[in-house]
Amino acid sequence: MLRIPRKAFWSFEAKHPVIALNIINLVTEGLDIEYNRIVDIIGEEVELRVVHSLFMLANKFGPNLRLKREELANYAGTTTETTIRILSKLRKKGIVSSSAGRGAIVISDLSKLQNYRR
Repeated sequence: MLRIPRKAFWSFEAKHPVIALNIINLVTEGLDIEYNRIVDIIGEEVELRVVHSLFMLANKFGPNLRLKREELANYAGTTTETTIRILSKLRKKGIVSSSAGRGAIVISDLSKLQNYRR
């Protein structure tokens, strides 16, 4: 993390407009990703939100997620109890499993998770 005084940054931007445009593009890409995530959360059924959240997290952090059920519920915008029921359903289908340690979810079949339909 770097803190640059506002006036110094504006002066830099004025001298290097291409870099300023690249910074704007990076910020807008991040906002676009978060906007789409919020739209997905609002528009999807609860089960699909949890599945979608698991898929996104597995793509970003790998199939062994050090994640509590409550954290997953918060990320998917649902309750812990609902998340537990959905994880149980996914476990029965062989899509996820729990690791030996508490607070971990293992994605057993990323392909099935990606193509999941109720």
